[in-house]
Amino acid sequence: MITRLRKTAFVAALFVAVWIAVFVWWKTTRHAPTARELLLCGLVLPAALAVCAAWLRRALGPHPALAAVAPPSSSASTDAAATQDPTSHTWSALLLDSSVRLPTGATTADIDAAAREERSVALHPELQRPDGTGVFASTVDSVSLDRLDTSLLAPDARETLQDEHWRGLLLAADALDELRERHAVLSGAAADAPPLRLHLLMPERWRPVAATLAAWLDAHAVREAVAPGIVRAQLRTVADPVQAWAVVDELIQALHLQPSGELHVVLAFDSTASQDAVDALDRAGRLYGRDRPNGMMPGEGACALLLGHPDTPHAMSVPSIHRLAAARRAVSADHGKAEATTLEQLLAATRTRLSTLRPDLSAPGFVTDADQRSSRRTEVVTVSEQIWGDDAAERSRHLGLANGAGGAALALAALAVAADHATEEGQAVLAASVSDPLARGVMLVTPAMTVDTTASVPQSGTVAA
Repeated sequence: MITRLRKTAFVAALFVAVWIAVFVWWKTTRHAPTARELLLCGLVLPAALAVCAAWLRRALGPHPALAAVAPPSSSASTDAAATQDPTSHTWSALLLDSSVRLPTGATTADIDAAAREERSVALHPELQRPDGTGVFASTVDSVSLDRLDTSLLAPDARETLQDEHWRGLLLAADALDELRERHAVLSGAAADAPPLRLHLLMPERWRPVAATLAAWLDAHAVREAVAPGIVRAQLRTVADPVQAWAVVDELIQALHLQPSGELHVVLAFDSTASQDAVDALDRAGRLYGRDRPNGMMPGEGACALLLGHPDTPHAMSVPSIHRLAAARRAVSADHGKAEATTLEQLLAATRTRLSTLRPDLSAPGFVTDADQRSSRRTEVVTVSEQIWGDDAAERSRHLGLANGAGGAALALAALAVAADHATEEGQAVLAASVSDPLARGVMLVTPAMTVDTTASVPQSGTVAA
């Protein structure tokens, strides 16, 4: 309303100004205006000036900012197509293999053991705050920047990268190489076999250098002559771990909407375990400390998941990952608000889905990316005790306690650990992400189906021959 009144007042003032100027001109020149001049100068001229002024204000004024990230059209079309299929909520993908690199180990067994023992992040021997005091941080011991082959980068690109980028690249390369080499041995793939499709996930803060990092990994993958080959399907930057799970969910949908024999690798990596990253967290007031109990403990990691359609041939019993259930908290957890309702509702919905999909299973396991922050611990402990009572601690694994902040890499590692539990125990496992202040997600992981249960589960597509 106020804006409209301002525009009206501006036009009226413009008309009055034109009339006064013309009247003064005619009076000083002693000119007697004709009827045509009265019409032109009284109406047409001020109206034309008003239109020109409005056009200039629109052209030169501020424009609304464009969205920083435009969602891929393929994702939007995939979601739209999935909603038209009434069985889309039953879709899943096989987790054929995984490879992890975290501070607590390079195997899911090591990572699970550290979480079971509830080890915590210690003071780092080298990283410090600007005032010289120590920093709680967790790093992967095997990372050595001397191992990095900088020749795979364009000369002008090297100066744009910092230690955290280099560390992340080394972790990603190690995880990817291990996964590819093991797959080559187990599958016996020939050199002309269809290449693996790589879905690369990086943190949003690395967006300016994401293309540079991806180019290095592409060159590294080409140099590693392992059959089958690998081609990059997409590069995504994610703002929180739940967005990384959303990429997995999109892939599950795509596998069912367009079934094929292709296998997909989802690779995420992250690192805040460098002095530059610590300084940046400290400046932003986000570094964990006595005065910041909800701050971050720097960490790092990489995780690669090998996914395929449920009908993909496989020699061993492999678990399945089901569709994502996600929501956002009403209030940020970083404000110390001990609210577990959102996570509780997501877990309840996922357990209901489990009872429909696999009534033969229960869900005795719970794997999360929760860390030392009291708000996150309270949230996951509250919901786990509601479900499992006194057995909650024994059934739960919170990977962030010993690994620190791992972002999307830690979230994918939670799926890998959950998959191992599902296979070993023959029961379903719930994976939850609570690392972000607002985003919450839950994914269900189930063991391989037996002959008795296969017939009762709805199928929605077959792999093309």
